Amino acid sequence: MTRGVAAYFGIADDPGAIAQGVGRSLLHGAAVAALVALVLVARHLRPARWQPVALVAVVALDLLIAGRPVNPTAPAVVFSEEPVALGLVEKGRGEGRLYRHPNPPTELVEPESNDLYWRYKWHLEVMGLYTAAAWRVPVIFHADFHGLAPRRMVELTDVVTALPPTRRAPFLSAGGVSVIVTDEELDNLGPVGLIPNPSTTLFRVYRNSAAAGPLELVTTWMAIPAGEDARPAMSGGGFDPRRHAVIEGIAESSEISECRGELKTRWLERTPNRWRVELVHSCDGYLVLSEPFYPGWQIELDGEQVPIHRANHAFSAVWLPAGEHTLERTFRPFSLVLGAWISLASILVLALVTRWMDRSTHSSPK
Repeated sequence: MTRGVAAYFGIADDPGAIAQGVGRSLLHGAAVAALVALVLVARHLRPARWQPVALVAVVALDLLIAGRPVNPTAPAVVFSEEPVALGLVEKGRGEGRLYRHPNPPTELVEPESNDLYWRYKWHLEVMGLYTAAAWRVPVIFHADFHGLAPRRMVELTDVVTALPPTRRAPFLSAGGVSVIVTDEELDNLGPVGLIPNPSTTLFRVYRNSAAAGPLELVTTWMAIPAGEDARPAMSGGGFDPRRHAVIEGIAESSEISECRGELKTRWLERTPNRWRVELVHSCDGYLVLSEPFYPGWQIELDGEQVPIHRANHAFSAVWLPAGEHTLERTFRPFSLVLGAWISLASILVLALVTRWMDRSTHSSPK
């Protein structure tokens, strides 16, 4: 395969190549900034007619170099036309998430050109990278290119990627993965369809009927002292996140309850930063959320804040007594509150300094 194909299909899945691209972009930006600074300094020391023209030329050259691989003449429909894969994914997803297995290291068809348009178009067609989010499809267990994911999720993503399909199933189910896009042939999952795409690799869509929902009430759990004990417990066989949980940091020992019952839910509000839901269940147990454990989230049960435990290595759980309850989950990170107070204090100090300088100016003799 040609060098263009390697760049087309390789750079998007190679964090090292992405880092090199970011480095080149920073170098390009620094060079342009240096040229602009030189023109401005020359303008300040000895104004001349050529300097504004030079400044315009530097800016124009910057835009031409930066925009060369973007292909600005590409049709806008690529960003609005729904790919075939989207219909297949939505057909099997329900309330769950998508897991897109990484691209295989195989030879693929050479694109028409090596610009961003063709690269992005191909990833849209096969739901590669984070492109599913453009169609409001929630994704999980994807490469953390930006370094913002919780450490536990990064660890679990590495585990899921490295394990064979049959052994990764409990982890995918615990993360609420109801649909999978992969080049692998999976016998233990229900096939949804094939994704047509201009490459030599055939991508398949599978439905995972064992995926945990957003909220699951489990009456069988295992208490563990540390997070590294969760993965062996989940992969040991027989683990079903709809009925079982591995809870970290609780005093209770492992418990198995014969109490069974359907968890009834009625959503009152469901946004990225806030949940409100009414719950009814006849058993005591842990309410497990297929949401990653992340600092800043707070949960109130019937108006009182309750502790959030780590569950299934990277997810969340709270204790839920039997009966009718209202649960509210809100994202209120301490860093946001601290930043707001710092901003307010800065504004007050700036206002006082400005007032003091204004008084000093008016009180001084002309």
